[in-house]
Amino acid sequence: MIKCCKPKVFDYLEAHGKVDVDWYAMARELKVSKFGDVVVSEAKEKNKQIRYLQHKGFSMDMIFEALS
Repeated sequence: MIKCCKPKVFDYLEAHGKVDVDWYAMARELKVSKFGDVVVSEAKEKNKQIRYLQHKGFSMDMIFEALS
């Protein structure tokens, strides 16, 4: 799977059924490749992972799913 950010144009394309991408799986894959598969409980590390995924363009809903 391609590991990239979610450009805004994909929001429009997804809304019209033109793109079939599992953004939740992509966020999880990117999180695991960067930070590993361990679920962290420390606030500092969790915030670091959240900021990283936000920077890549994922929504908070996708990010919290990826971190769990």
